[in-house]
Amino acid sequence: MVLWSVRSLLAGIENKPLLADTKHVNAMRKEPAAKEVEEMDAHQVLDVKVKLRETVNYSLLQNDEDLFEQFSVSKLVDGRITGVRVEITLFVGSDSFPYDEVFSMEGPVRELAKDIRFPLTSNLLRSIRESVNTVISFKVTWNNQIRVLETRPVKLLAIDEWVDTPALDAYLPSFVFSRDRVVAIA
Repeated sequence: MVLWSVRSLLAGIENKPLLADTKHVNAMRKEPAAKEVEEMDAHQVLDVKVKLRETVNYSLLQNDEDLFEQFSVSKLVDGRITGVRVEITLFVGSDSFPYDEVFSMEGPVRELAKDIRFPLTSNLLRSIRESVNTVISFKVTWNNQIRVLETRPVKLLAIDEWVDTPALDAYLPSFVFSRDRVVAIA
């Protein structure tokens, strides 16, 4: 396609190198002031991505595996934000296992899946003989605003049951206990 014009559309372009335009655009983009960010809605400031394992067993938790395949909080604004709070509770019978953390974000994403851990002190958790359907709830807040509040189902497998996948085969020895009669006889 050819365009004809009475005057040159490209006149002066050689005097505007791309680098100068980039610097100008970056200078015009200003980081929002802390006060401006504080007045924003939590949905404008944070994004939360959660992918929960469908089934969990004691050996995974005992061997420091993640309950979540993904749990990340992303910042949608420039600059540092403070006071992001993540509260997670796993319910097992009448017991509940809390995880609670408050943090600041300088970088764009905070990955939490590897940080989320629960105490394994429940007698019920250690004595489950059949699979149990239960729930886990999680809440992410910022600036006294709820960004995410959800409760999702999770299946707790019996203490001697696990999902047989190549990735989890390494945990089979977790089911051999030193005080088992069979081990004591051997």
